[in-house]
Amino acid sequence: MIQFDDFDAWGDAINGASLRLACDGVETRGWVLGALDLSGVVLQIAWEGGGTLCYGGNTHPGPILFVPLTHAAEHVVNGERLDDDSLLGRPGGTAAHLAAGRELTAAAMGCSPVPEPTPLRIGRPRLDRAEIVRRAMAMIDSAAIVPTASALASHIGVTNRTLLRTFQEAFGVPPRQYLILRELHAVRRSLRGSGSEDATVADVLTRHGIWEFGRFAARYRRHFGESPSVTLARARS
Repeated sequence: MIQFDDFDAWGDAINGASLRLACDGVETRGWVLGALDLSGVVLQIAWEGGGTLCYGGNTHPGPILFVPLTHAAEHVVNGERLDDDSLLGRPGGTAAHLAAGRELTAAAMGCSPVPEPTPLRIGRPRLDRAEIVRRAMAMIDSAAIVPTASALASHIGVTNRTLLRTFQEAFGVPPRQYLILRELHAVRRSLRGSGSEDATVADVLTRHGIWEFGRFAARYRRHFGESPSVTLARARS
């Protein structure tokens, strides 16, 4: 088991997946990650300090089973909200734990839904929720600064109301709140990566298109439990 006191570092350690992660509020400053290779099937288990909004896919050549042991009901993965009974288990190093891990993997794979053919639609095609989310993530990932919700809706080709409903259904939060979370984490990564002694918090914020420094700093402190200047100072130490 590997322990982390930072959400981004924990997220970077998750194996075999390309993910965009956002922590929906830090409740406990502590994350734990463990991995078990079961003959080509990777089982990863996690204790987390808060709920997680996740979008991405598997890059491992075989199946990956990720088991959140805390805050399961606060996980939203590719638009699907988990619940406390989604996947549970505590595999460890003993033979009994290994056997339990194998059974858990087999059961999870057996429950995988069989894809059904997409019915033919007549008339003007409509974007389904998954496609709206996919296009939204593509724009957010490629943009130099986090876009506004209105810009996101315009780029995708949907109304603000449709985008709002899609994000509420997919992630449980409106698009504006999701974009704020992504912006907070993007700024935190930039602050932690600023090794130059000449870099300032203001420099980092303006690069992200943020001009209301005081308001953003207050939001950052509420979310991460420290000010942007403290994050930058720790990156230099």
